[in-house]
Amino acid sequence: MKTRSGLSTVLTMVLCGGLVVACGDDSDGGNTNDGPDGGVRPDVYIGDCHDDPTPTLGGAHPSVVNTLKIAAGSVGFDLDYDGLIDNALAPLGALANGEIGNSFDEADIIIPFEFFGLDDVENDDCLNFAIYFGTWPPDQDFDGELSGALVRDGEEDCNDYDPTILPDATEIPGDRVDNNCDGLADETFDASGNVVDPTDTTDNDGDGFSPADGDCDDRSLTDWADAPDWWDPAAINPDEPELCGDGLDNNCNGIADELCDPYSTDDGADERIMIDENSLVADGSEASIIFHSARIVDGRLFAGPSLFSFAIDAGSEPVDLRITHAMFEANVVEDSFGIYLTDGVLGGVLSGYNLDRAPNIASEIFGEEDNTLLDAFVGPGGILLNLPAVGLCRERDGGGAPMAPITFCDAHAECGDTEVYRCDKEVRAPDLDVDGDGKELWLDLNLDEDDGIFRVDTCVDGDGSIYYDDVDADGTVITHCTEELDSQGNYRFVDGYSIAIELTTTPTNLFGIVERP
Repeated sequence: MKTRSGLSTVLTMVLCGGLVVACGDDSDGGNTNDGPDGGVRPDVYIGDCHDDPTPTLGGAHPSVVNTLKIAAGSVGFDLDYDGLIDNALAPLGALANGEIGNSFDEADIIIPFEFFGLDDVENDDCLNFAIYFGTWPPDQDFDGELSGALVRDGEEDCNDYDPTILPDATEIPGDRVDNNCDGLADETFDASGNVVDPTDTTDNDGDGFSPADGDCDDRSLTDWADAPDWWDPAAINPDEPELCGDGLDNNCNGIADELCDPYSTDDGADERIMIDENSLVADGSEASIIFHSARIVDGRLFAGPSLFSFAIDAGSEPVDLRITHAMFEANVVEDSFGIYLTDGVLGGVLSGYNLDRAPNIASEIFGEEDNTLLDAFVGPGGILLNLPAVGLCRERDGGGAPMAPITFCDAHAECGDTEVYRCDKEVRAPDLDVDGDGKELWLDLNLDEDDGIFRVDTCVDGDGSIYYDDVDADGTVITHCTEELDSQGNYRFVDGYSIAIELTTTPTNLFGIVERP
């Protein structure tokens, strides 16, 4: 089985890995949407369609992301409304965009869209759209074999809905189906192990082909009790065209979905992409990520702000990572193939709390393997990525505790007794003050006595309050300081780093849901 590199997982974590929950901002600020800048205004637009149903696979105009990269620093949104573009993590693109491209070569990034209430690609006052996490090709039967799509050369399952049918399986004479994915049903073998072509000339499914004629699935409709709804043995024979994404060997060449590319822009919308059930709410009724009250102005789609929440595979338990204040814009294009998006930009904030829940999956570039992403970003990664820094008065000795009260500085003299305190001007700080109480800081005071390894153990709230990790006698962290709650029961440490992603989509078909064991 293929595994993703660390940097491609960073992107998948940010955008598509197992989406868990998301919602639009329901506060009605009375945005009149007088122009394209309505997409980034603080007064949230609530349209008439805001509460319309958005059932899973019940939308229209499906498309799939076919290009994607971390945007340059000049691209993004003014998330804090100060007149400047916010994209502090833009330098990550120089490290990650090459791996992101490789991930598209392997179809590791599948992000389908579908729209609800899209009536006019030029001007539309209100529409909703869902974003899913998809798989291409999926291993629907969990037999460890994938179909032979263009991006999966050499992994050639011929039936992705029956775990007993796969390459190297034993052929079962008389069952009228290709068991071992060699394109033949009911072939036998001579004493030397050579294939003896099938001799049965009965056309059981009435498609004009028998096993002797090369029909690789000549069963009756009642012969496969657990078949997918779209299975029809009469539509499987050497004269049939291959259907991209249905998981079946339609043309009997021994490979399902061969030469099918989910990102192709020149073959129409013939690919059929499966949705991962992890991208749906618990009862499967709708997508976890839905942008409500989007609008189109002069062919440009505006949506947000919204909240994304992503679960990423990080061992035995999924890790929840949220992108808050998420905004989205794109051009809406319609041609003979369908409706799709160009020049898209997705932007938002990765908060300190959520970064401290995520493992450092870029440890081959910066930080330690057992770091969190927060450790990496405000430690060694912050230097490499040139993340914002502030000057902070800290003790010269010990772990470098901050001066009380919290004092920002540009020079040592501003810290009072310079024999006791110094001005540390390399303290990484978030670029966005999300909760408006001053920017938060995350420090390593070496409470776990792990000299030389940067791990956040002290959190400074924007109001100057200081919180520490709860550490036992062995130095094991019981609770992290980033888990502190305010008086309303909300997480305190919500400031974070801005990021912007550029993307385009191409028309596709959404075909079904991949269930997980």
